[in-house]
Amino acid sequence: MESSLSSTCLQYQFRSISLPSRLHPHNTTIDLELQKLKTWQSSLVSSTVPASGETIRTGLVGLANLYSGVEELIQSPISQQVLVQHRNGVLVEEALEGSIGFLDSCNMARDLLLMTKENVQDLQSVLRRKGGDLSIERSINAYNSSKKKVKKESAKCLRALKKMEKKYDSCSLSDANYYYVSHLIRVLREVSAATISVLRSFFFFFLFVPDSSTRSVEFAIRPILLLL
Repeated sequence: MESSLSSTCLQYQFRSISLPSRLHPHNTTIDLELQKLKTWQSSLVSSTVPASGETIRTGLVGLANLYSGVEELIQSPISQQVLVQHRNGVLVEEALEGSIGFLDSCNMARDLLLMTKENVQDLQSVLRRKGGDLSIERSINAYNSSKKKVKKESAKCLRALKKMEKKYDSCSLSDANYYYVSHLIRVLREVSAATISVLRSFFFFFLFVPDSSTRSVEFAIRPILLLL
């Protein structure tokens, strides 16, 4: 049931954009990383088991590689000119708005990961010391409370990502009749779609993180912690 729910909600198709390399040498890198993430997403959706921490880590690493190429593309003189001049800078405004939303999601993802790590370690420390029943009970209650908060915040972030996804879906490219402009817009939106897909998988991972034991939770999140 959990894998079915996560597979359904993770489905968001983003295409591999072919922006001619003659316009900018980093377009090939962007195409390649987008294709890798598309393959990653397809395997995630088709899987019959919930995503592992290692799988989520692969998606996050792929996303970081993608943004390295995007940064180079955005900083090129022709891209800077297009971003500023097209529709009086509306592309810049859209990019900034989207970046703020993604930054908020990334900050929350990091906070949830660290919160889970700290609470797991605190509970394990109390159990190892074999403290009194009262201290163990307090630690267990704190741990259970933190799990509820993590799941609640994850669900909230998923709703925010859904709103961003709908906004990108409703945008039209019909006014972008200049060749480079239209392709640049498409690339930025495909990158946004890929970002939403990876972040969504992260938050779904925390919705379905193992509840059996602190050791199981620690083992599940360990691959992602390596990125911090």
